[in-house]
Amino acid sequence: MLGRWIEETTGWSLRKFVKTTRRYRTIDIRVGQHTITAADLLPDDLTTALEAIKTRAAGH
Repeated sequence: MLGRWIEETTGWSLRKFVKTTRRYRTIDIRVGQHTITAADLLPDDLTTALEAIKTRAAGH
């Protein structure tokens, strides 16, 4: 059911969504008292898909 919801919300197949999102990660690097978060930049199409999910989940 969640897979169908993602497909309806993003317009992507679940397979495409999983394969695309799997490539992107963040990592926290601790240097002394400081923590730095490093992350890959997301491509525009993935950013759009994630925003659609966020908006629909919020009920807007």
